[in-house]
Amino acid sequence: MLVLCGCGFSSTAVNATSDAAAGADSNAPTADGADMPAIDAKPSAFCAGTFLRACVEPPTADLTLSTQTIDTGSVGMCTPAMLTPSILACVISARSITIPSGSIVTVIGRSPLILLADTITISGTLDVASHRDAADGPSANSAFCKTNGTAPTTGSGRNDGGGGFGGSYGGRGGNGGGGGEDGVAGTSADVLPLGLLHGGCGGGAGAGTGGVAGHGGGAVALDARTSVMIDGVVNASGSAGAGGKTSGGGGGGGSGGMIVLDAPTVTVTGQCFANGGGAGEGANGGANGGDGKESLAANAAGAGGAGGTSVGGDGGAGSIGSTLIGVAGLKGSDEGGAAVGGGGGGGGGAGIIHVVSTSPSGTTDLSKVSPPPS
Repeated sequence: MLVLCGCGFSSTAVNATSDAAAGADSNAPTADGADMPAIDAKPSAFCAGTFLRACVEPPTADLTLSTQTIDTGSVGMCTPAMLTPSILACVISARSITIPSGSIVTVIGRSPLILLADTITISGTLDVASHRDAADGPSANSAFCKTNGTAPTTGSGRNDGGGGFGGSYGGRGGNGGGGGEDGVAGTSADVLPLGLLHGGCGGGAGAGTGGVAGHGGGAVALDARTSVMIDGVVNASGSAGAGGKTSGGGGGGGSGGMIVLDAPTVTVTGQCFANGGGAGEGANGGANGGDGKESLAANAAGAGGAGGTSVGGDGGAGSIGSTLIGVAGLKGSDEGGAAVGGGGGGGGGAGIIHVVSTSPSGTTDLSKVSPPPS
């Protein structure tokens, strides 16, 4: 349980405006915060952030987050705040916020998370990523995602499915691979420019009895008046696509999400990454394709699924480092009869890491931070 008592928290949700006025993500809570009183940005307010400025009533205590799950759509987890630009988000504030070494804080829910404090220190793990077969990261699969990708199709003869596309956000997702006979591959949507704080974008499912797509990573902003120190892990990567079944195409990987580091001093000696998820492998008539994998470190791409079948196309790997584009899935093979493979899915594209600081350190080291910050 997250203990909020004595930390300047309220049992009410974050103050909010309407989606139309705020340009807010449709995945964010509306009813929970629609009638909450505003927190004026008066001189006594506690404010931080430049890219996204957050103001709350001054907190009176420090906060240490132990291993737990935070749901940003839960009323009791958020404190009323005034946000500029105005979006729907869950704000957790304290004089200082610490995730100690060994603690894993998993964040899910409809809205982005904002941590607001004088100092923020993450020595453990802040996990806002999406994971296959688990809850998505906060504000994942945003309504802002482009919808001009094309879905794969199933072949006209033996139901060979094209591979699904990878999700696009800060980088473009990989295209899927074609089916072994004539299944058409999916093609990825356009990237999104840096804008409001929101999560990443999902991939596309494989055609036929294809694998399900991975989802985009979540969104978090660390707003501090003095410093942000990350000697642990902040992960906002996308989830992996699943392998196809019975000649279906592999599912595309989800894109990375968004991480904002906004403080006069930002130091990263640990890991901070928003990589794309790996895509699923295409299947044949008698063997399922292998599932894609998720990124577990800044310099470790989410691998594409492979090895489940000899004729299904391999899934593409997710984005990593300065290579913002997910790897395209491979075309399936056609060996005649039932031995026709679905295409592999495309890997997820990069998310966005945005650093606003007069004294950044470690943020350009691609072994620690991926993708490169904007």
